[in-house]
Amino acid sequence: MANYDMNCPHCGTELEVQDEWTGMEMSCPSCQNAFTVPPRPEPVEATSQSAAYDVFCPNCGSTLEVQSDCAGMQMSCPVCQNAFTVPPEPAAAPAAPQLKLAKRSLTLRRTTPEPAPSMYAVPRMRPEPPVRVHRRPPEPEPPQSNSGKRLLGCGICFLVIALIGGAGWFMWRSINLSRLEKVHRISCSSNIKQLLRASKMYAGELGWRYRYFPTGSSQDYVPSFMNNDPAWTWMRTLPPSLKLLVSNGYNEDRNTFQCPSNPGKCSYLLVPGISENAPADLPLILELPSNHNDLDKEGSIYVNVGYVSGEVQMKLLPKDCRTCEKVAEHLLKEIPLSDFSQSDRERYMQNVREAERLLPQSL
Repeated sequence: MANYDMNCPHCGTELEVQDEWTGMEMSCPSCQNAFTVPPRPEPVEATSQSAAYDVFCPNCGSTLEVQSDCAGMQMSCPVCQNAFTVPPEPAAAPAAPQLKLAKRSLTLRRTTPEPAPSMYAVPRMRPEPPVRVHRRPPEPEPPQSNSGKRLLGCGICFLVIALIGGAGWFMWRSINLSRLEKVHRISCSSNIKQLLRASKMYAGELGWRYRYFPTGSSQDYVPSFMNNDPAWTWMRTLPPSLKLLVSNGYNEDRNTFQCPSNPGKCSYLLVPGISENAPADLPLILELPSNHNDLDKEGSIYVNVGYVSGEVQMKLLPKDCRTCEKVAEHLLKEIPLSDFSQSDRERYMQNVREAERLLPQSL
C-alpha cells in the first residue's frame, strides 16, 4: 500500500495518509476537526520551477521571501500580522534561489540580508551623532568673609576659659588659705610659748621679790648700744613690756614677735603688772584678733592665749571680740571672783588698755 501527503483543510497541517483511507472521515491530530480524506492527487509534471524573490513588508519593513507565482495575492506578514498585496517580481532583481514548499505559505528569514533597492524598500536611517553641548562652568561665588564669626567664637571661648580658670583659682586660693591659716596659728602658738618662757626667766631673775613679769616701767634698764645700733632699731617699736625681753637677752629673735599672717607688725600683747603669784588661768600674753582672717561658719574668731601657768590655748571667741580689751573681758569671765577679786580685775583691764595703746604700728 502506498502513502501520500495531504493538508488538513482546517489548520493546514501536513498529514501522511494511505490509499485505502480515501473517502473515509478522520479527525486531524492537531486541531481535532473531522474531515474526509481526499483521493491521491494525480502527479503533475513540473515544466518549470517558479522562482523566489524578496519583498519588504510595507508596514514593518521586514524582508520576506515569496514565490514568483504569489505576485498579486493578498497575504499577511508573519511578523506584524498585517495584510498586504505581494508586489510583482522586479525585473532588475537577481533570481533568488528556489525553494520547494510542502504548502503555500510565507517564510520569514532568520538572517535579513541587505534589501535590494525597490519602491517598497525602507531605507535605513543612520543614527545621528550625539550632540555634545559644552556648558560653561558656573563662575565661583566670591568667598564669604567669616572673620566676624571667628572673632566672636574666639571671644566666647576665651571668656569661658577665663571664667573656668578664675573659678578654679578662687577655689584653690580659698582651700590653700584655710590650710595656710591653720599653719600660721600653730606658728603663733609656738611664738607665744617662747615669749612665755622668756617672761618666766625674766620674772625669776629680775622680778625682784614679788617675781613680776616685765612691766616696762622706768626702772627697767635698756642698754644704750641697742638704742644706737642700727641692727636693733626694730626693737624701738616694741611695746615696753616686750622690749625688756630683748634688751636683757631673754629673746632676741625678731620673728617671734610677729605672726606669719601679719608680718611687719607686733602681733602679741604682754599684759604688764602681773606676778607669778597670780592665778594660773589668768591670761598673760594675748594674740591680736586681727592676725588671722579665717572665721568659722558663725563668724567666731580664733585667738591664741598664753596663761601665767605657761600653757598656750587656742580660744574660739565671739565675733565682737575684735580688740585685746574685748578678749580680756571675755576671758576674765572664766576666772571665779574668789581667785581674782574685782579690784584686781579692774587693775588688770587698765593695764590691758594701756598696753594696747602703746602697741606700735610697724616692727
